[in-house]
Amino acid sequence: MAFTALSKYFMLACVFMQAVASSQPKTVIYWGQESDGKEKPLRDYCSSGDYDIIVLGFAYEFPTPSTHSSDYPALNFASHCETPYNSDNPQLLICPAIGADITYCQQLGVQILLSFGGGVGRYGFSSDSQAVAFATTVWNMFFEGTGLIRPFGNAIIDGVDLDIEGGSTTGYVAFINKLRSYYSTSSRNYFISSAPQCFYPDGRLGPGTGTALTDGWMDYVFVQFYNNYCGLEFTPYLATPQFNFDTWGKWARTGSVNPNVKIFVGAPASSRAAAAGFVTMPVLQSMVTAAATAYPDVYGGIMVWDCSNSDNNNNYGHSVAAFVRSQRTSLSIGSSSSSSSVATPSTPTSPSTTGRVVIAPTPAPTPVPVQVPVTPITTSRMAQIPSLPPVVPLTTGSVKPVTTASVPVVSVPPVAVVPKPVGSTSTSSSSSSTTCTAGNMKCLTSETYSMCDRGRWNAAQSCQVGLTCTPSGNFIYCT
Repeated sequence: MAFTALSKYFMLACVFMQAVASSQPKTVIYWGQESDGKEKPLRDYCSSGDYDIIVLGFAYEFPTPSTHSSDYPALNFASHCETPYNSDNPQLLICPAIGADITYCQQLGVQILLSFGGGVGRYGFSSDSQAVAFATTVWNMFFEGTGLIRPFGNAIIDGVDLDIEGGSTTGYVAFINKLRSYYSTSSRNYFISSAPQCFYPDGRLGPGTGTALTDGWMDYVFVQFYNNYCGLEFTPYLATPQFNFDTWGKWARTGSVNPNVKIFVGAPASSRAAAAGFVTMPVLQSMVTAAATAYPDVYGGIMVWDCSNSDNNNNYGHSVAAFVRSQRTSLSIGSSSSSSSVATPSTPTSPSTTGRVVIAPTPAPTPVPVQVPVTPITTSRMAQIPSLPPVVPLTTGSVKPVTTASVPVVSVPPVAVVPKPVGSTSTSSSSSSTTCTAGNMKCLTSETYSMCDRGRWNAAQSCQVGLTCTPSGNFIYCT
């Protein structure tokens, strides 16, 4: 009897400690694109002890890629995995080494998410029914489903991330709801995250009627505070700082389906990781501390793009992780209940749309409303791609666009943020069948480009109307 009572109290204590730990600030980093050169294997970043969540990028074509006829998503993890499933599905990869590393990372307590979308790809849904069907495919391929095709073998990921930067908003709420219905059948905790641009609202994810951030359950929101007027870099230099964590914090409190959603400050790991937005650690610490102090119930931590850039900038991610760990004791964070991806969503309320406001570096910042920005003009992480019909919409860049607004913006030349290994930089007028280095990109004409995938150049893709393809080493950007 005494043992049973003690066991009960011990279990309750463990649940409480787990809830507090899950709501403490976390460090998140993206892995898989080698955007600034060769990356280490996934397990190396897990064993470093720096990261609580690692996001794998990307599943970049779905639900039915135009380049093949299967129902499976196209995957790209740069040189980490280049083994096609078969000749009929050349862009569906089989990655046992990544699968083994996923299991290893989870044993260390690191959550592994798979990101859908990104900067170069064709993705999107034409209907809710198509999105629901794709959620079943994802469950069967990457979670506990019974699918025979499993890119990571028996490994089971911890959730999905939506980095949606092109196409319509159709289907994503249905996709989230169906996936969460599968989540609810499991004893494991699974998560859903998104990576909107910092300007509010994001054009693809929302908030807004029918968008993922208004009507879908989010556990984590990795707001990318770079490549925009609201980026981290601009704040120190403007008379009226535009860092708008306050706006996102208000949405989290009043407009999210999940009342315990966590907002992360997304930061580039180096000056090469984004066209604009990189700041030194002292600046980042100051701005993040202000946000966390003002919104301890909302602040989730820091997201870093990405492992490759971090490695080539004195292990920037390690410095970020050390700072986030210090926040766990220096700030009153962790008092609110943990978000659970299997709990019944509350009824969403209308999101705040008061525009940009300023986080002051004090515990009680005063909001300063300013004019809501116009529709942004984007600059690509890899390249700009025009909109297509909803069935196969194209992306507009996987690092966020630089916008024009009514505030002064520091002039920064556009920089593609996915530099690639040494290879061809040809500017021929059509894609070539000659061999090439995976991940390299080249301009085909002044308006089109191609990306090398497993030794061969993909079909031509186009910059947005009015933008010109510009080569830069082994990658391109549209400007």
